[in-house]
Amino acid sequence: MMLKAAIRLTKARSVALAIAVAIALPTLSVPETKAQSTSSITVNGSSITVIGGRNQSVRSVNNVARIDLDGVAISIEPGLITVDGERIPIERFSRAVIDATGWGLTITIDDRVVFTIDDIEGLQGAAEEGDAAAQNNLANRLSTGQHSTGGGPEEDARRAAELYRLAAEQGLVVAQSNYAYRLWNGNGVAEDRAEAVSWFRQAADAGNIIAMVGLAQALFEGEGTAQNPEQALAWFERAAEAGNTDAMNYIGHILATGAGVDRDPEQAVSWFRRAAGGDHAMGTRNLAIHLMHGDGVEQDHDEARRLLNAAVALGYEPAREDLAMLEADPAPEEVSADDPPVEHETAEYWYALQRESLGPVSLGELRGMMDEGRISETTLVWRQGTPDWVAAGTIDALQ
Repeated sequence: MMLKAAIRLTKARSVALAIAVAIALPTLSVPETKAQSTSSITVNGSSITVIGGRNQSVRSVNNVARIDLDGVAISIEPGLITVDGERIPIERFSRAVIDATGWGLTITIDDRVVFTIDDIEGLQGAAEEGDAAAQNNLANRLSTGQHSTGGGPEEDARRAAELYRLAAEQGLVVAQSNYAYRLWNGNGVAEDRAEAVSWFRQAADAGNIIAMVGLAQALFEGEGTAQNPEQALAWFERAAEAGNTDAMNYIGHILATGAGVDRDPEQAVSWFRRAAGGDHAMGTRNLAIHLMHGDGVEQDHDEARRLLNAAVALGYEPAREDLAMLEADPAPEEVSADDPPVEHETAEYWYALQRESLGPVSLGELRGMMDEGRISETTLVWRQGTPDWVAAGTIDALQ
């Protein structure tokens, strides 16, 4: 099952925290492009400038300019340009420019275009020759619909995954992160979360922020690797300190719920505030929820209302339901997170399993599920009147 962009805990979403799950984010790591350089030469009184390309060689042999540009052989002599054997007659000129700053190639003579290789053709050629940056870039285009193999979406996904793998195996860090996402979600390749975690770790160790968030998510969920909330929090913090607002929001969620770590609502509010400062829709909404309930921060319904409206403006539609709840009951009873709620046998509970909210069930039914191993002490549980989801192991009545 693919991770969703937000955990939708439907029954309790008016009080449950919203979590940004970076592993499912559609945005790919920024594609890497070719290194750029410039060379010039004067032959027969004419200036010839070469711009771009990873590997370029420019020299004059018997009054003929000979250029090797990423494997493309170009020669320029009076009255003739030859590109990989293709002959192009030209008139006398004063200035020629060979531009390979993109993945294609354009040759102009006194500002008149005389030869082109379009961008996608050049990109495909470079990818086939084993250029890792080209492989990652072409995979990104296949993933985002900017290019197609012509074999349909499934073939595009398969080819994109293959290209990411080829680039990742060459050590291109951004491709390692992108390939990890493919493996995690089984997109174009057989799902293998253990291998995904291995690639996430390689890219994260090399400093890729998106991979840090992916690795942290895997460690937090215990998927593809042993569950380790402490390591997860450390990786989220590294990504957050680098400015990743998804990580900021997730740290807030971990600290607010006490999922695998000591609950710290004050620090949770601090992280949600940082995420909101970066216009993170879910972080903005989560900060509002804590202000509504006075959890880790002084209760402030006016500020909560402002933040909920801001979350809606940022695209988080479920915040509309929180607004409706706030307007219907503008002064709900404050719940102190420091005091454990009184549990009632007749109360209705919801629990989170495989990223879905299930319930309602009674307290006795929850005990039965724990005894049967269907849920564990780390399973998040919520009931009406409590500000956040909490780990089942923190509820005394379930011990």
